Amino acid sequence: MRQPANPSDVGRSSVKGELVQHPSGISIADHVHHEAQLTVVLKGTMKIACKGGWWLAPAGRGIWIPAGVAHCANYSEAASFILLKIDPDAAKALSAEIRSITISDLLKELALEISRDPRKGGDRVERELMSQLIVRQIRNSRETSLLFLPSARDVRVLRVMQLLRADPANDRQLDELARMAGSSRRTMSRLFLSETGMSFARWRDHLRIVTALDMLVRGVPILQIAVDLGYNSQSSFTTMFTRIIGIPPARYLRDVSIVDVR
Repeated sequence: MRQPANPSDVGRSSVKGELVQHPSGISIADHVHHEAQLTVVLKGTMKIACKGGWWLAPAGRGIWIPAGVAHCANYSEAASFILLKIDPDAAKALSAEIRSITISDLLKELALEISRDPRKGGDRVERELMSQLIVRQIRNSRETSLLFLPSARDVRVLRVMQLLRADPANDRQLDELARMAGSSRRTMSRLFLSETGMSFARWRDHLRIVTALDMLVRGVPILQIAVDLGYNSQSSFTTMFTRIIGIPPARYLRDVSIVDVR
């Protein structure tokens, strides 16, 4: 029969939490953490970018960032989140790659509890037991790959990506975009697939989905999102959104978990 953990065992999986709030428009330049971190988004959205691509985390989602991985952050609106710092021993059991994850109700409540001032309640053993459970919840969490947009290394592909990210409604055909980037349609099509794992059409749809999710949680009306992303009607946008996400945008918005942290 397995024995319960003693305090010295628990101490090896320490987690510290901090409640953070950023105003809209804040950008944080490239940096690295000496500890692994999980950002649990409570309100607003955050974007994390590194050389592999960029991730969107709306409320109810989290971004896992291993120690030593260079990244930058952007907050397009006021955001509240919990920053969980995981010590190196505990982080060994977790992913070595940045990823976006779904935050369970239990993980969210544990993150809120451990971010409170330890002097206001809870002894060390209790907090370390919560730390172990937090690490377990992170390890078992579901990755939300739909909120990741891969980048590329080839400068021609990057030119096309920059054009589309600046204007997601851009509906130029691949032939024209390839010429603008100094390439052929055939080469550009091959490069998109080899460098991102997606066809050009799928990558553009994915860009629009990530952009739409960011706009949704910022309160932009669905019709306005459809227009801004170049769709002829709200219904055509809803059809695309439902095909990729699995549920209509209005339902997705209702399902987003938002915590009152006032």
